[in-house]
Amino acid sequence: NLDFTALACTCMHPNTQTTQMDQRQLLLNAISLNSNFSAVYAGLGFVTAADETVQLHDGRVLDKRQLLAEAIHCDPDYFLPYQYLCTILGEDVVQLRDGRELDRKQLCVEVIRCDADNLNSYGILGCLLAAGETVQLHDGRVLDSKQLLVEAIRCNRDGSKAYRLLGLALAAGETVQLHDGRVLVEKQLYVEALRCDGKYRDAFCDLGAVLAADEMVQLHDGRVMGKKQLFVEAIRHDPDLAVAYRSLAELLDDDEDEKVQLPDGRELGWGLLQWEALRCDPDCGEAYCELAWGLSEDAGVKVRLPDGRVLDCAQMFVEAIRCRPDYSEAFLGLAKVLTDAKTVQLHDGRVLDKKQLYVEAIRCKSKDADVYSMLANLLAPGETVQMHDGRVLDQQQLRDHVALQKAAEKRRTAFLALANWLRPDESVTMGDGQTLSLKQVMDVAFAFSGQCSTRLANEHYFGGMRATLAGAGPDYLKNIAVSSLRKGLQPGETMRLPDGTVVEGEAAAAAAADGDKGKEEASSANKRARIDDDDVAVEAAED
Repeated sequence: NLDFTALACTCMHPNTQTTQMDQRQLLLNAISLNSNFSAVYAGLGFVTAADETVQLHDGRVLDKRQLLAEAIHCDPDYFLPYQYLCTILGEDVVQLRDGRELDRKQLCVEVIRCDADNLNSYGILGCLLAAGETVQLHDGRVLDSKQLLVEAIRCNRDGSKAYRLLGLALAAGETVQLHDGRVLVEKQLYVEALRCDGKYRDAFCDLGAVLAADEMVQLHDGRVMGKKQLFVEAIRHDPDLAVAYRSLAELLDDDEDEKVQLPDGRELGWGLLQWEALRCDPDCGEAYCELAWGLSEDAGVKVRLPDGRVLDCAQMFVEAIRCRPDYSEAFLGLAKVLTDAKTVQLHDGRVLDKKQLYVEAIRCKSKDADVYSMLANLLAPGETVQMHDGRVLDQQQLRDHVALQKAAEKRRTAFLALANWLRPDESVTMGDGQTLSLKQVMDVAFAFSGQCSTRLANEHYFGGMRATLAGAGPDYLKNIAVSSLRKGLQPGETMRLPDGTVVEGEAAAAAAADGDKGKEEASSANKRARIDDDDVAVEAAED
């Protein structure tokens, strides 16, 4: 945190009048007196705008990056120019005077080489690494993103952002050990972040998101809060936080009469909370989509949005797609309200009919069997449709795909139930003699959904589920697993459980082609009622 004006003044010629010179000129004069002064080049690079250049006394014309590279050339062990370059660099690289080309990760590594206790560089590097990626530091250590964030906390145990980022990096039930010996789970890290910064809105939201529905948590200031209170507290510290309003709306999703009181005294229900989310963020695709589903049973109703626009159900689904081009639920909703003969134009200029909207929904969420079923019901016998992956499918092929997807989902459910019953040291044996450990069972379970099973297959995750069901009797979890396996295993496929029980797959039932239409209609009607009850600015179409 150098004052570069003062630094430049210490290097000035005695006759120079400081009152007649700006900061940049002082730094230029300092370079003219000592052309190898790294800190002055760094200071000049700091005060120079990204699109500006500076002419030195020797005639060279340098931009911001080149000035910082010059600072590194003068002193390769000075951390500050590396750190400045890291903050201004995007996806490209910067070339140094010694010929090296460094990206942001490599610049962070250089900062840590120069300053092993640099909090910011550990944190930035931890955020830049992808899941499973590691980086080698100059001292030989190979660290992943979580280990880098642990190092950031070592440098400053009161750094709120490092605790929060480390919490976001953990999976459900995963723990992390800090340098002071504490072993913390995700929610405890958010509590620590709030200890460091009691007004940290994002930490309030993250903590609310990981708590169970009826769970309470005690903060370091003694307050005991549940999910709803945490989201309200986030709004107290930032009344324009869209995600907090959306999260509160999700908590009210099953209760059409419930309202929540905000810090300003207002009591809002589901519809007005979605409306507030759009006030805070006009690009909140989830809020558009939820309000649109709420109106999907009544195409003649429009909603006046916070920006003054008056949109009907279909238009709000189109807005949701504008905000999130890969939003499967928005494509599904738009297909639902569009009549078979009509088309709709999206913001990107495409004009799509009902079938094409279902194809788009499948592109966004390819493992949803119900969407394939809905598309199959639209096709006439002999008619085909082309998918985004190039496949051309007719009605029967779509329905065959539905059957395969539903069978895969049953298998996933069965193996999840099995994993919840198995102990960490137990295994099962398939009919062909193959033995599966707990982790391998989880691998099968999550292969269908594409999620990573490694971090979930641990005693913490499943131990909590077992404890929740402990009062149901010792064989309760086994009975659930056996019942699910009979439906999830293929007909004739067998599995021997650790206690010797042999389970055989039942004959597969015919896949239902109509999806869960009744549940969908009940949900949208429920949301429509809540929009009316909340008195969101709703207008009849003829108005």
